[in-house]
Amino acid sequence: MKRFDTITLKLWEKHAIHQAGFWTVLVGESNQDLVYLLKWESLAEREAKFGKFGADPEWLAARAKTEKAARSSPRSAIRS
Repeated sequence: MKRFDTITLKLWEKHAIHQAGFWTVLVGESNQDLVYLLKWESLAEREAKFGKFGADPEWLAARAKTEKAARSSPRSAIRS
């Protein structure tokens, strides 16, 4: 969730991607999951903007770095 706050939101702003809302799950196995809704004027807008975001070198590097850190964290293996 830290990545969402410190990296993803800034990159969405860079690519003019607008959020309609987001929340986390409070209970259960997925209590660290983040759910979000994005606002699009059309399917073409979604494909263009989300495609550019997904290919952004800054996003790719940040995602790889944070996913590697999450895999090596002892907390990532703990389930309640």
